[in-house]
Amino acid sequence: EAIEQLIEFCDKQGFEAVGSPAKFYSGFIQILKGEMTKGMKDIEKILQRWIEIDRKPTLCMAYLSLGKLYAQIASGNISVSLKTMLKNFGFIIGNVPTAMKKAEKYLYRAIEHTNKINASGLKAQSLLALGLLYQQKDNKEKAVNCLKEAIKIFNDHGNYVFLEKAQSALESLDVP
Repeated sequence: EAIEQLIEFCDKQGFEAVGSPAKFYSGFIQILKGEMTKGMKDIEKILQRWIEIDRKPTLCMAYLSLGKLYAQIASGNISVSLKTMLKNFGFIIGNVPTAMKKAEKYLYRAIEHTNKINASGLKAQSLLALGLLYQQKDNKEKAVNCLKEAIKIFNDHGNYVFLEKAQSALESLDVP
């Protein structure tokens, strides 16, 4: 697999700047392939390393990614076979009931870190994800606030792809 080759190359060459993000996102691939516990352990190991070395820009993306992952888990829109469910029973029991709260926690952390480094584009993406999460939770007021703030930032930066997505989400809430 290409990502495994990349990780091996980076480990041999001491190229952590690329290797550690590859390992982090390899954890997401493992989760998608049904190795949920192993994937999450790999993600958490890399995340802890980034926290220790205070790798702020990378942490912004990591928290956004984890927030979106947990939001997806909370939505129930992931189709998993019975075999995969049984194999990952501990992961499912430990994460599905709390997925909404974990998504919210990670998205707030993403916003907090984007504020520290003035990464407004990532902040807007985090606000969009948080707005969609609140929409999913039927918390209209919080969803509207997040989406409006994201729309302003996307508009200011000319990021029309995300702007359209945020506007569409806001329109679906029937807000004047």
